[in-house]
Amino acid sequence: MTRSTTIFSNLALAALFLGSTGLHAHETDSQSALIADAENAMTDGDYIAGVNGYLAAANAGDSIETARQAALVAFEFGFDKLAVEATDRWVELSDGAQEAQQYHAYSVLRTGDVDRAIELMEALLADESSTDVCEHAEETLARDAR
Repeated sequence: MTRSTTIFSNLALAALFLGSTGLHAHETDSQSALIADAENAMTDGDYIAGVNGYLAAANAGDSIETARQAALVAFEFGFDKLAVEATDRWVELSDGAQEAQQYHAYSVLRTGDVDRAIELMEALLADESSTDVCEHAEETLARDAR
């Protein structure tokens, strides 16, 4: 990893972690410990351990914010299979929130399961309340193409 990539990664992590310390409304002490371990791993550059820690925290409780954080970190660092797991948990806890469904579809697409990704995107497009799905999908996929 180049120095500029490391600096960028650290800035991205800082933005993701901003406000992540302390208990969320539905977070347990064990989840907080898992999150602290995940944050320490990320700070040490052990990104896979960090993502796994966030995913463990998301699976250990019912905090939507913890599941969202696990999904976004996995997605941003390109751990696509873990992102699918994390976004699946986020969708489950958030009762199908649009943002969670979008990231789930993108994560599935990144794993190469195009048919499943199309199914997920079609379901989003069929939902009349999903007004910005196409615009957000275009932005995310364009960023991934770079």
